[in-house]
Amino acid sequence: MGCEFKTAALQYPPYIKYMQQKETKSPRLQLLDSLDYRILTEVAQHFNYTYTLQEPSDGQWGMPLANGSWTGIIRTLQRQEADFSLALTSTFARSRVVDFSRVYMGEPLIIISAKARPLPNYLSLISPFSETVWATLSVSIVASSLTLWLLQKAWAYGTGGSDLRLSSALLYSWGTLMEDSPAATPPNSSGRILVLTWLTYCLVMTTAYRSSLVAHLTVQGKTAEINSFEDLLSHSGWSWGMHSNAGATETYMKSKPNPVIEKLEKRMQFLTADENVALALKGSHGYISSKYSLLADIAIEYTDSLRISNTEYNPFPGVAWAFRKGIPLRKDVIRLTQRLMEAGLIDRWMEEVLRSSGSGKVAQRRQPEDSHVVLRTEHLLSAFILLFLGHTMAGLAFFFETVTTVDECGCSSEQPHSQ
Repeated sequence: MGCEFKTAALQYPPYIKYMQQKETKSPRLQLLDSLDYRILTEVAQHFNYTYTLQEPSDGQWGMPLANGSWTGIIRTLQRQEADFSLALTSTFARSRVVDFSRVYMGEPLIIISAKARPLPNYLSLISPFSETVWATLSVSIVASSLTLWLLQKAWAYGTGGSDLRLSSALLYSWGTLMEDSPAATPPNSSGRILVLTWLTYCLVMTTAYRSSLVAHLTVQGKTAEINSFEDLLSHSGWSWGMHSNAGATETYMKSKPNPVIEKLEKRMQFLTADENVALALKGSHGYISSKYSLLADIAIEYTDSLRISNTEYNPFPGVAWAFRKGIPLRKDVIRLTQRLMEAGLIDRWMEEVLRSSGSGKVAQRRQPEDSHVVLRTEHLLSAFILLFLGHTMAGLAFFFETVTTVDECGCSSEQPHSQ
């Protein structure tokens, strides 16, 4: 009958968007086109009531305090300073203080991060093998050299033959792996069997390295993609964050319901949306937030730079309206919301709001990907750097050998020694 209800809300695109009317004597909030605006318009017209929009005094959604009270919108409803709120995440703890309507939209958590980028060109020589394979190969060289040295030492001790220096054994194993092994082979049968085994091992490793190197040079490797919370924890050097006013999601993280969430919460960064997006664009950072909020406000603007995780997490039933205890309007809203959902209007409105929210944003122009990769000089940058370092080390070694030889002979280039 034309009753006016006080409605609490916070900016939450694509659910809630509003602006302040400053031209009036007392500034009021005016709802803009959004999902809850369309639902509220239908409900208000159907039940013949009006509404005024207000923000919570502390600008928060609703967090429980140690003394049993709440903050934000929940406190506003608890104190009956408002009759109901617009989109609010439905949780069990909140339902003990306020009454929720029908959940009309699921709101899963997702992770946005930078799209996979090509690895630096200087890593092209080490990319064919993983860290574990490189470590195993290094240990194999040392183990083979020590085994050959000890075997030759024992053989020389027992037979009186010539032994092998440890440096020579290391160079022998290294040279074999580099396909430039010394021509001389051990004189004993046990040493030859060991060398034959090492040759077979080197043949397998060099063949695998060549084939993998060709693949990596043709199709350049890319950085890791984040699709789950486990991916964030498994990749070294990654950070992650949430909005500083995350409301129910922040409470969920701090409750530590499982070991994965507990590890995430220890290093969670609570930043603004712009700060999280800026870190995500730089790489090695994941922004955890609700799905449709990111689609409407962030991801559309950076479709060429950011990607959305494939895994979605649903710790809450979804989004609903919250009512103060005892208000008779709640059951009527539940019935009408159910009718709107069965008619498919809420899903359709969400699609339209998402499209309209991205229509005015300028996305970066997407560059067409070339299916043919041309092997250029920069792809072999690490090979040229390695070649330069090798020549430099050889030149320094030659210089020190020359100086050492001159010092041992006690002569110089100006005064040659007599034979």
